[in-house]
Amino acid sequence: LALNMMTDARAGFTAFNSGDRKIGRTINFAKLRLLIAEGKVYDDNMINRILPEGVKLPG
Repeated sequence: LALNMMTDARAGFTAFNSGDRKIGRTINFAKLRLLIAEGKVYDDNMINRILPEGVKLPG
């Protein structure tokens, strides 16, 4: 559960809280799994790549 909260949930909560009906409120799970399979580092850059267009991590 802790790993999920630090990864998928962080991206998912950001998408849900910052998105809307027009741009969407879910992350691109297919792209997330593809990036992980390619060995990409799970960092803020990856999260920003899977968030709906126009949504970015705060900070």
